[in-house]
Amino acid sequence: MPWFRIDDSFHSHPKTMVTSPAALGLWAVAGSWSSAHLTDGVVPDRVLPLLLPDAAKLARELVAAGLWERHKGVWKFHDWREYNPTKEAVEKSRANNARRQRRWQEAQHNGVSNAVSNGTTNSAPTRPDPSLKSMADVDDQSAGPNARATRIDQIIITEIQAVTGRVITAEWAATVRGHVLEGRHPADPVAYVRQAIRSEPDPSKRFLPQY
Repeated sequence: MPWFRIDDSFHSHPKTMVTSPAALGLWAVAGSWSSAHLTDGVVPDRVLPLLLPDAAKLARELVAAGLWERHKGVWKFHDWREYNPTKEAVEKSRANNARRQRRWQEAQHNGVSNAVSNGTTNSAPTRPDPSLKSMADVDDQSAGPNARATRIDQIIITEIQAVTGRVITAEWAATVRGHVLEGRHPADPVAYVRQAIRSEPDPSKRFLPQY
């Protein structure tokens, strides 16, 4: 939202010095209202009484001091455009900001979509399950096959980041798991996966999606 601007010399301006604090209070409140409603410093008669008690009397004092002008049906700030943005400028700025926001959101959306389709992500890496302390944890028959596969995928994500510097999604880790363990049933699947990733001459070509 726009700000109602007050010059830092306002407190000592000759017009201010001859104006009562109450009238200056109306000046400030009305300025805030005008900025919020983009009226370019115009305060309709119907609005004035809603701002402060005795607003009509105080408004006449502002006119006498040269801070306001009286026009038919309205009160108007003197030299509003010299100190405050116009309605046109504010609306243009808002439109530009909205366009930038849309472009940013589209870029974020496209980035996420591309990351998912390519199997990579810029998000923080998935940490290995802290409960994974030994191979027995992976082969524990009390854990279902899905839980064991998820634990292996977490190891794959960590190992690939360590070797290549890239972070892959859980979906792509599952793909790598399928490639490495396809048709194989090693006694120690975690050690087998780690060795496969670290011994590969070019792990990026084998384990990472190609653009």
